[in-house]
Order: sequence, then C-alpha cells, then structure tokens
Amino acid sequence: MPPAPPWPIDLALSGGGFRAAGFHFGGIQVLHEVGLLPHVRAISTVSGGTLVGAAWTLSLAQGEPFETFSDRFGAFLTRNNLANCTLLALLDRPDGREPSLIRAVARVYAEKLLRVRGADGKERPARLGDVFGAEQAPPTICFNTTELYSGTDFRFQRGPGSGLVIGNGDVSIPRDQAEGLRLADIVAASSCFPGGFEPLLLPDDFVAPEGAGAPPVTVRFAGHPDRRGPVALMDGGIYDNQGTESLLLDRAGTGDPPGLLLVSDASPAPPPEGFYEPPPPPRIGGMSVGMAVILASFALLTVIFVLLAQATWVAMQGNTTYAAIDVGLAAIVALIGVGGAYTLNGFYRLVLDHVPPAHHTRLGMLGVNHVLHFLRVRLRSLAPLTTDIFVKRIRRLSYAHAWQDERVAGKVVASLVDDLPDRARDAARLVAAGLPAPTDVVRRDLDVAARMDTTLWWDNALQREAVIRAGRDSMCFNLLDHLLERYGGPADHPPEVAEVFGKLAERWRAANGG
Repeated sequence: MPPAPPWPIDLALSGGGFRAAGFHFGGIQVLHEVGLLPHVRAISTVSGGTLVGAAWTLSLAQGEPFETFSDRFGAFLTRNNLANCTLLALLDRPDGREPSLIRAVARVYAEKLLRVRGADGKERPARLGDVFGAEQAPPTICFNTTELYSGTDFRFQRGPGSGLVIGNGDVSIPRDQAEGLRLADIVAASSCFPGGFEPLLLPDDFVAPEGAGAPPVTVRFAGHPDRRGPVALMDGGIYDNQGTESLLLDRAGTGDPPGLLLVSDASPAPPPEGFYEPPPPPRIGGMSVGMAVILASFALLTVIFVLLAQATWVAMQGNTTYAAIDVGLAAIVALIGVGGAYTLNGFYRLVLDHVPPAHHTRLGMLGVNHVLHFLRVRLRSLAPLTTDIFVKRIRRLSYAHAWQDERVAGKVVASLVDDLPDRARDAARLVAAGLPAPTDVVRRDLDVAARMDTTLWWDNALQREAVIRAGRDSMCFNLLDHLLERYGGPADHPPEVAEVFGKLAERWRAANGG
C-alpha cells in the first residue's frame, strides 16, 4: 500500500530581506495554485519571511480570498522601496521621538501593508490579536525574533495547546498584552538585521494600540522576578534563519500525525569567487598619525584665525552682517575641531588601556596608510563572517536538526534559492516521468535571485519579477521531485497525490515553455 499523502504541511519561511519576501511570495502562489495552501497547519517565519507570512495570515484572518492578498502584497513589493520609505518616515516624526531606522521601518509596514478595517469601518494598523484570534489562519503560527538577554529565539506564537509562551523560557510577556501589540512592530523586530538596524526595544520602541506612547507590556525575566526594563529584539535569523526549530518544537509531544516539513529558504548563497580577498598591502612610508593630527590642528587654527581676522576687517569697514557671518563660521570650525579632538581622545584612551605604557609614544609614529589598512582588513574580513559564513553555518545546523528528527524522516522538502541551478543536472526523476529538465530561462531566474543582496529594495523591476518567478519554479521543482521520490512514477500515485502532481506538472511545463 502506498504511503498516505504527505500533508498536512508545516511551512517555514526563511529570512533574507526583499529577496526572501519575493521568493516566498512566489512559492506561496504555487501552493495556492495546486491546492496545497489550505493544508498548511503551521507556519514559522523569519525576517523577510515574516513580512510575507504576516501579510498572508492577516489576510486569512480577515476572510479574504487569496487573490486579494496576492494583489495587495504584489503591489506592496512593486511600489515600495523601503530604503526611500524609511528615510521619509525617519525625517517625518510625528511622535517627536529621536530618529530610529527600525521604528521608521515599522511605521512603513503599519501604514502601507499591515492594516485592517475595524468594526467602525475605519482602517487601523493590525494587531497581533487580529491574527492570533482568528480561526481562519493556521492553528500554529510563529513569528521569530532573537532577544539579546539570553541570546535565544523570542517567539510570537500561538498553537493548539495552551503551553506556548510569548517569548521563551528566559524572557516572556503575557499573552493578552502581546495580542495588543502592533503587528508591524513584530514584523520589524523579526527583520531587524544587525548592522543595518539598531535593536528594537520591547515595549519602549513599540507603538501602543491607540497610537501614542509605548504599549503597557510587562517583560518577565525567569529567575529574576525583580528585574525591570525592556528587552532588546533583533532579526530572528541571528538564531535560526530557516525557522525550522519552532516547527519541530511545536510537534514535540502533541501526538499530531507527522506532516510535510516544507522549507522555503532564501538564505544568501556563498559568493562564487570566495569569501575573502585580501586588500593590497600599504605602501612604505607616508605621513604618521601624530603628524597628521598636528597638521589637521594647525589647519583648523589657521582657518579660525583667517575668519576672525576677516571678521575684524569687515567690521572696521562698517559691514557688521558679514562680520557676524565670519564669526559664526569660525565658531562652527572651532566646534568641529573640539568634537574631533574629543573623539580622537576617546579612541586614544581606549587604545592606551590595551597597550603597555612603554609603547605609548610609538602609537603616534604609525603611518596613516597603515592605520587605514588595519581598519580595511578587519572590515573586509568581518563582512563575510557575518553575512556568509555565519549564515551558512546556521543553515547547515538547521537542516541537520530537521533531517535527524525521526518524526519528519523522508518528509523534509527544501526550496532553496541557490540550489536549483546545481540540481538542474540531477533532474533525472522529472525527465523519467516525462517532464522537462529546467531550461536556461528557469536557471537564469534562480541565478538572479541567488545573487541578489539582502536588501529592502529592488534594483529594478526585472529583478523583482525574476525573484518571484524563482520562488514559484523552485517550489514547483522540489515538490515534484519529492513526490516522485516518495511515490514513484505518476501511475503509482494515490488519487490525492495524483491530482496535486498533475497541477504541479502542468505548471512546470508552462514555466519551461512546454
């Protein structure tokens, strides 16, 4: 007897900025077209995956047809360059608070995507309770962030049981308070990647449902009942960029039948040219740091002297307006000099704390070009560590955890943004079933998606459409390959599987020009 159909589906949507949002959007479209989307019983999202996952589950909670969600989210991806939108929101601060990039991003999400119509007929920003309180959405939902208190996944989650906390075993918040949080703030926290954004503080940086001030949220620290204060949240990809751990933990002890663990993974691909290219060594000689500081100080003093002398001469001619301007410019130059001296002194004191006193005088003898090379080497090596090697390691650990879990053995399907071009030569199962191997057109779209940086904008419309098509084609290819591996040829498929396989096959032929 052939195995039962592999659904229900536990769906994981990885992080990866707009690349992830577009890639997952295309994958979800395929699941809808072949009738698998209603079989999704659990969804776990990270960063860019949370953007599309929150928008889709909110649409389900509002009882909207899939086409409404698809049109709205497609328009959001088309019309909004988040870099520009965030800059405008950053400059226009109606709350009067200090500038914050991540709060500006949350504001864009709240105003342009994550909105609902209330009982009074007026639109308002969506809240977490609008999703978690709805029966139409999947029973299990998890929006993942990382908290910087214990360094653990902080989960905004709901499930069939009552044991799931909002947070984790170290830091949590009451469920009733969490459901009043603005959904846009949670999505912003999930996509708050290091380097690009500052941490989002819960509750201080969140917006109250009424739209003014921070929401009334009590942060609980396990083992420290007297501890008060906010908890810093950042990108969920710091802890688990695939979002699979939440789904595996949710299945533990529930007794639910094992379903298909379907991972849409838009993690960045390692660069084909290697992780690191050392910069050329600095030339010998050049100006020393000490001499550069002396010359810079002399130049500033000279500018100040010239401006003040000119102001005196202009004032003697009776033109007090121009004299005042010269004095003001001299004051600005003086402030720049004082600020620069203060900053340099801070760096200097920091260095002195780690250098033996006998070598202090040698610091000023270092060449400026050597100091710049010193900084350049470290920055160029730090970038691949955080954006490539670290992400690659996290991905490997996530899949190792999933593949070693006996409950989902043989039922893990990964739709990877960088995998299909390599697997194109391994499409033997599809070809044996009478389906075409991936064409150059399909591989080209996947290559565009894999090479896209982790950004919150598109370089152009062609890139956007290529990434969305890549998500569709990758999802289609990997589901077809899994069904053929699990059930054999189409003639051996049980009716439920045969219907889905037929729709996937039709879609795959169309994508490859068949």
